[in-house]
Amino acid sequence: MNIIRKRQKISFFPIFFITVVAFLLGILSKMFGLTVYTQNDINRYSSIKQIYRRCTNKTMKCLVLFSGGKDSMLALYMAMQRCFEPFLFSVVAEEYSMMYHYPNIELTEKQAEAMDLGIFYAKEGNEVQKIKDLKEKEGIEWIVCGAVKSDYQSVRIERMCYELGLKFYAPLWNLDPLRIYNALFEACFRFIITSVSANGLDESWLGKEITRENFEELMNLCSKYGINPIFEGGEAETFVFDAPIFKHSLKIEKASREWKIMSGTYKIEKIRSVKKSVTIIK
Repeated sequence: MNIIRKRQKISFFPIFFITVVAFLLGILSKMFGLTVYTQNDINRYSSIKQIYRRCTNKTMKCLVLFSGGKDSMLALYMAMQRCFEPFLFSVVAEEYSMMYHYPNIELTEKQAEAMDLGIFYAKEGNEVQKIKDLKEKEGIEWIVCGAVKSDYQSVRIERMCYELGLKFYAPLWNLDPLRIYNALFEACFRFIITSVSANGLDESWLGKEITRENFEELMNLCSKYGINPIFEGGEAETFVFDAPIFKHSLKIEKASREWKIMSGTYKIEKIRSVKKSVTIIK
């Protein structure tokens, strides 16, 4: 017996309805209250926003809290992939700041030149007023930062965004450290350690590039001595000298080490641009 099944008509109305609702929720949330965006939040409706921006030729201007280290550089990279229009913002902090990166902060200007991006500076304590001024002058809508698990950092930044009427994008928030390092290695980020201040990290790590080859050694030390592998508590600081968004690499030609009891810094004294081989993301 031949059984003939009736062909069912496929209705596109539910798909259209869900798309429209998602689009409207994205617009309303942007206007009326969603102030913190993690990577998961962005993934839910980024494709619709990207279609909207392409159709209207609009971009979202953001200010990236930029230290020149691996986390802020990766956050910048991810923001650019999401079609944000970035401006860099570096805070010149005190040497033992609990909030901001200190070693070689002046070299963020060289990194900005390598990426052909604008950069602004503020002294610690004056950063909120400077950001407020930039919001009005440049039309900044978002703040982007590389916070991973630091409530101390994220709560302060979130509060500032709320007070200034800005959105907050933290693409690395709560990501596993291994996932972050894998993303850095796979995208050909190159970075060195510029300061250490944790038991288990000795002077030999100053100026050393973190690669896939020595990554296991670093993770073993972090596990043995209870070090945060992301270094968010100041256990170490890093400096990125090449990345897929660099138009040219940075070569360190002169540097010095300073060691005091159980901590030390790697001061970059001379750096220059060199031709790169990593693919540039346009």
